[in-house]
Amino acid sequence: MSFTSWPLAFAVDITSAVNAVRLTLQPSECTPVLYHSTSFRGITGIIDTHALWATCVEDLEDKAEIQHGTDMIEAEIQKTGFTEANAIPEQILRFVPQFLTERRSWTFVACFRGTLEPPNLAEPAAAKKCAEWVGGHPYSLEFETLSDCEPRLRLGMHAELQYHRVVYDPALQRDAIARAITAVVDSAQKYCGGTLEGAWADSSAKSHARIAAQCLIDMISGFKSAGYSWEDEWRIVCRPRIMPAGSAPDLEDANFRPYIKTGNSRYVDLRVYERGPVFSAFPPCVLPFRAVQVSDPSNSLFVERQRIRRMLDENRRLDIPIRVSTG
Repeated sequence: MSFTSWPLAFAVDITSAVNAVRLTLQPSECTPVLYHSTSFRGITGIIDTHALWATCVEDLEDKAEIQHGTDMIEAEIQKTGFTEANAIPEQILRFVPQFLTERRSWTFVACFRGTLEPPNLAEPAAAKKCAEWVGGHPYSLEFETLSDCEPRLRLGMHAELQYHRVVYDPALQRDAIARAITAVVDSAQKYCGGTLEGAWADSSAKSHARIAAQCLIDMISGFKSAGYSWEDEWRIVCRPRIMPAGSAPDLEDANFRPYIKTGNSRYVDLRVYERGPVFSAFPPCVLPFRAVQVSDPSNSLFVERQRIRRMLDENRRLDIPIRVSTG
């Protein structure tokens, strides 16, 4: 029997199913305010460009986390039992590890904290790590979310963005991955039929595996080790928008590619655009944050704070306060 599939239905179903798994790990709405911690160079760059960077997950300092998530997915695939009745899902899952690696280069994250004050940690190693991190990121930019899981920060029509609350519990991570792999199998059984064989067999399996892999990467981009749970981290996860038919992956990436910039790492610029009473095809972008919090116990950042104030005033943002914590 020849192979038949409904790629549009598969793409919609698997995206919805894996997202439903992810949402079981999330609160019902985003916290009203998030904080992006950064350095003096970081904040001045954000003011200059009116943009917040989202960094490629391959280029994060803690990129071992995304590799750990990838390893967990591959281990779960190996545990999946297959029979002749679900041979097509097996062929699709066979290519998922390949695309997990590829899709990491097309997935970007911007990191936030859900709380401003660093926690009191009893464990000395964690307390030291927290203190070092706060010392290197004395500026915290306050972002309003309106409690909406769809960010106000935007990239473009060819990008998909979503807030994720980071999951630290390894048991929850493993369970979510197992349910997501089951969802891939179920979607393949519903929307693929016949036998994957012949000249187009691998191409068809890869097309479906690519969609599944991107959905899985979206989910694990919000996973981190339990040792970092003190961060109370949220992330914006950004990647190419999956086209409705799921049949033009090269075009999806080609549309997204112009957004990607390179420096010490690959990144994309996320911006908030002004919404006026008159629609404009090219609305001006505005500074994306509403306040600056500074941790400066010794008052050593006074000159930097003056420079930040001047930059805000030059951008006509006298309304953005700089709040200094000396504790």
